[in-house]
Amino acid sequence: MTLPEDGLRQLRQYSLSDAPQQPWWRITVKREDGRTGAAPGRVSNWLHHHVQVGQTLRCSPAFGDFHPALTGDAPLVLVSAGVGVTPMVSVLNALVAQRSVRPVLFLHAARASRHHALQGDLAAARTQLPGLRTLICYEQPQPEDRLGETFDVVGRLDVGAALARLLPDGLGEAEFQLCGPQAFMREQWAALLALGVPAGRIHREVFGPELLDHLA
Repeated sequence: MTLPEDGLRQLRQYSLSDAPQQPWWRITVKREDGRTGAAPGRVSNWLHHHVQVGQTLRCSPAFGDFHPALTGDAPLVLVSAGVGVTPMVSVLNALVAQRSVRPVLFLHAARASRHHALQGDLAAARTQLPGLRTLICYEQPQPEDRLGETFDVVGRLDVGAALARLLPDGLGEAEFQLCGPQAFMREQWAALLALGVPAGRIHREVFGPELLDHLA
């Protein structure tokens, strides 16, 4: 996109956050407003404040390495934090479109519900995927967040405890998909390896320039 204030062309990549079977592409963009001390996001603020319904945006074809196999009988475990929820919801919606009965575990960590995107999609998936089990962790829940109703755990995500709670019969041949901040993914990667999960069954969607090759 070319921003009108200076005419500079800005390139950005965003994860698709809906099923690929849909006749549209959906992205879910976190607006970086600068209140945390970082510079405000030029493109995220432009998308939130200036793009109008009916406006055309130039896009490349969708591409990337995040394409989990959605068929099979082994549990599929989706582990995310923050804006890493976007590709995981795309997976959930794709499974809904396929009427999947595969066991799916959805583990997500956020600061509070106000930072938890796409909750409506998750609620819909709960009603349409018989094999779906979820665990939501809020590190800093707010008064409107109700433990046992809107979320399940106060604090950080402990993937070992979550798997023991949701997969009491063992991990079997479960496949894992991780997405979130770099430190979060490094922590979950190490925890899964410690649980005996083969590295070949742990896959990641990386936001930003970090490739995490040293974890492979």
